[in-house]
Amino acid sequence: MVDSLQETGEVENLGTIMLILLLGFFMALTARLLGEQLIAETGVKILSQLRLRMFEHLQRLSHSYYTRVGSGAILSRFSSDLADVEKVVTLKLRDGLMDMILLALNLLVLFYIDWRLGLVPLVNIVLMTYIVGYFAPKAASAGYALKTAEAQLTGELQENIRGQALIRAFGFEPQMLTRFRNDLAVVEETGARASLLRAMVALSARSIVLLSRVISVGIGVWLVIGGAAPTHCDCARDYSQPNDFDSR
Repeated sequence: MVDSLQETGEVENLGTIMLILLLGFFMALTARLLGEQLIAETGVKILSQLRLRMFEHLQRLSHSYYTRVGSGAILSRFSSDLADVEKVVTLKLRDGLMDMILLALNLLVLFYIDWRLGLVPLVNIVLMTYIVGYFAPKAASAGYALKTAEAQLTGELQENIRGQALIRAFGFEPQMLTRFRNDLAVVEETGARASLLRAMVALSARSIVLLSRVISVGIGVWLVIGGAAPTHCDCARDYSQPNDFDSR
């Protein structure tokens, strides 16, 4: 459409083209809605099965487990921990599948244009796998430590609420406040580290993707200027004319 408009000032079959674009838009929208419904239903079923199996496992545990592990830690497994699992089986799964499909399509297009352009994202994928693989386990470990600290804090709060009568009767308020501050300090420390490592994982992945785009554009411009662009992509025109080169 752009080439035809620049050359002739007109666009042939504009109505047909717009109709096809509109049909494609509504088809993509319908497919997206159906996919969202499928992911939502699948995520709810997975979480329900996890809750059921966790509860069944709790019934088989010995009494020593309940005396060793606080109620806050157990409740956090059914609340905040499952919230993270829900994100993975719904939003993260959807985004991951979409990114894989787009990556595969982009690789095919780049290799079709020029094999040197296709090598750039492949090299960056290997680099991303190494860097993300380095930070991801550390982020997961820090996240688990944060959840453990938060569960300890929740358990401390529950014990404080249940024992308010004894705490007030014997004047244990200063001791309870000190214990809560200590637990809160642990949560702050582990939370800062977990947030930083999660940010490092996301930042490294986004930075490599941006670097891949910049390098691909640079190589593409270098191929066009050097006249090494393939003719089957309509890139072998005479770019000696400034207007034609600027439009490209």
